[in-house]
Amino acid sequence: MTISGGFTQTANVRPTTHAEVLLAVVSKIQFLVPSFSTDGTCFISDSPWPGVEVSDNLFCTVAPADGQFDDGLIDGAGNVGVAEETFVQVTVYSRIDTDQTEHFLQGMVDSERGLLTLKQQLLTALAGKNLDGGTYQGDGSMLLHEGMRPARAGHKSRNDKSDEFASFSLAFRVKFTWDLGGTSNVF
Repeated sequence: MTISGGFTQTANVRPTTHAEVLLAVVSKIQFLVPSFSTDGTCFISDSPWPGVEVSDNLFCTVAPADGQFDDGLIDGAGNVGVAEETFVQVTVYSRIDTDQTEHFLQGMVDSERGLLTLKQQLLTALAGKNLDGGTYQGDGSMLLHEGMRPARAGHKSRNDKSDEFASFSLAFRVKFTWDLGGTSNVF
């Protein structure tokens, strides 16, 4: 089954897994956002808000979120048309101790670790972009039905001085076809 990726006539959407989608998001961030270029600074987490003891002064998590399945594709294609629309949540943690108490100018605008600087870099890297799926059926392929769509942004405030990290989170809507190993819609 070939599903158009919406970008070119020869771009196919390749069946994939949720794990491969998350790994591709991590890879894209590591490649395009210099502050998150390693496995220690950008990684998959089972929670968008993990314990902050896991890393250094700056890190980014990529976590799955709830999704739903496209009934129309299943009706027309059976097990080769199981498509899930879900969210990938990207959360950034930054600890900058140069601001005065109750001020957070550097924490927001610092050129390397400022939350708003990193938010712009992540949106530039991911918003409206697809994930490379290599080749599929002889042509270039994508992992998503369409580009990643930013859906929500959240800024979690530090509650008190014991909350060392400031953070923000971006939720991107993604839709992909599950690779279930099927070849037809026959039971």
